[in-house]
Amino acid sequence: MKYLFLSVLFLGLNGSVFASRMQISVTYDLAKPGDSLFLEYYTTFFPSAIKPKVVSAARSEQGDYKFDVQVDGPVRFSILKRLDQSINPYLKGVSFSFDTMLYQYYWHGDGQLTIYIAKRPGSAPQNNQPTFDFSYNFQGYRAAQHRAKALSDSAFALTGSTDVERANYLEPQCQRIQAGIAVLDSQKSVLTDPEYQQLKAEIIYQHPTTKLRGLKEKMAEMTPEKKNDALRKIDNYFDWGFDQDILANSWSYIYYWFERQKMSVPPVGKKFDADALLDTLLSAPSSLLNDRRITYTLALGRVKNHAYYLPQVLSKIRDKDCRQVVHSMDVRAKGKPMFDFELPDTTGKLVKLSDFKGKTVLIDLWYTGCGGCEQYYSKVLSKVEKQLHGKGIEFIAISMDRGRERWIKSIRSNQYTSELATNLYTAGAGFKHEISSLYGIAVFPTLIIVDKDGRIADFDSQDLHLLDSANLISILNKVSTR
Repeated sequence: MKYLFLSVLFLGLNGSVFASRMQISVTYDLAKPGDSLFLEYYTTFFPSAIKPKVVSAARSEQGDYKFDVQVDGPVRFSILKRLDQSINPYLKGVSFSFDTMLYQYYWHGDGQLTIYIAKRPGSAPQNNQPTFDFSYNFQGYRAAQHRAKALSDSAFALTGSTDVERANYLEPQCQRIQAGIAVLDSQKSVLTDPEYQQLKAEIIYQHPTTKLRGLKEKMAEMTPEKKNDALRKIDNYFDWGFDQDILANSWSYIYYWFERQKMSVPPVGKKFDADALLDTLLSAPSSLLNDRRITYTLALGRVKNHAYYLPQVLSKIRDKDCRQVVHSMDVRAKGKPMFDFELPDTTGKLVKLSDFKGKTVLIDLWYTGCGGCEQYYSKVLSKVEKQLHGKGIEFIAISMDRGRERWIKSIRSNQYTSELATNLYTAGAGFKHEISSLYGIAVFPTLIIVDKDGRIADFDSQDLHLLDSANLISILNKVSTR
């Protein structure tokens, strides 16, 4: 069995302000020359909206990796392994992608922590998903709490859904949740009640979004009475009586809550009315939970009147973390210069956005396996490309795939894009590429219209996502003729 040894030393606490010097030594017995490990950590609740901090460590002559980081405030941290792709001839410098070995563990306070990560028996060498492909053990500072998270996460992840569960979207109960909670309960004696409740919330709210998506697809066939009954069942099952502070600090819950709102807020046409939801939230009493609901809705909900709501949101929310996220979204505003990315096309030629100055550009960010990306391309984008190609409007399709062969295969399939577009690749960086982190992109497809001067004309608004090719043609022509 292969092990990764990780020693973390937390130093420093000054009054009520958490300050720590994080010194990490990592020994990995599968390390090879040229391998790197990365410490990725978030100081924000919204990792998809604020770029994480990443510290790299190269393998020393002694075969270990050393990190030394000063942080202020509690963080969530992950350990990543860099996979070098030196055979890729299409890039400047070294191309690489990341595999996450340890994902989103909580850290606050002083102490020394040692983590052992073992590759699970039967896991293929190329498979490196946290929990699925690794098992963990902990010694030292807060080891019991970390162990409880690892064991309950593993129980949840490795317990498959039954065929009955997958087929019956009207029944919210799930054996994966039950398995995770059973293991967490066995560790309850070593946890404080807030720690136990927080881990329990993360287990419970990981799963229901899958149920909600399946239920949403079936709703068109339901009578109003059956629909209301199904939603009532969902609400009753997932109301576990958690304190608001627990829910406010659960990313899984916030995501679940938003997906659930999409099934209740009256739509505009066929689209979810995020603006109406935001109006309701802005009139609700202030709290940390409401601040995070507002921030999530504005950042990831495809609000139509983004510029209108931005100042209202800033005057409403009080949480420093949320305000940081909202301020960072200013880069998406209409009229702001679009990031001048430089990415390789299918021939290896590096293409910059500024190469298209003087033309209107539609940027489509997608990835292989994205059902929404495939649907949007087949019903809208493929038709628009054929009609507007060569008429002063350019189409750039940026794949977030990490594997080049997968990307090329998807282009040839014509399921997500076609050769009419300028097809670009993030060179293995995938969702961690700068264009994704700069704009806080977490929902796909993401659609951006850039005007002739290289400025944002429309950043992923709901209007762009209508499954109506004539609508998109009209929007593009209006921008093009300004």
